[in-house]
Amino acid sequence: MDIELLKRQTDWCDMQFHEHLKTLRLSKGLNQQETADQLGIAKNTYIGYEKGDREPTLTVLKKMAQMFGMTISELCMDTDSRNVDENLVLLFEAVKQFDEPEMQTFADLVEAMVIRHHANRAKNLTQKP
Repeated sequence: MDIELLKRQTDWCDMQFHEHLKTLRLSKGLNQQETADQLGIAKNTYIGYEKGDREPTLTVLKKMAQMFGMTISELCMDTDSRNVDENLVLLFEAVKQFDEPEMQTFADLVEAMVIRHHANRAKNLTQKP
């Protein structure tokens, strides 16, 4: 799969994630320190997520989704952004047939690509004047 295609497919995280994150935290009655502690990250790191200055890694997104009782998709996407390209749906249907080692390899590759995507976006954000 072309990395540029993956970047286009994952641009749904460009929505107002930081606002959604703050709303979720407040709905749980947590302050920023408590939330950071539950996620195993520094308070300043978490504050950066809520301000939109930083983006969480996939590992942190997984912890956030679990903490808020939702999927990563629900955490990152607004209702109007849930349209998934049909080719990706077919690809993931095929992946369901993988055995456990193949599934883990696939998951590792996708996670690495998502991390790379976020790193590139963060790099581009810091390079803007």
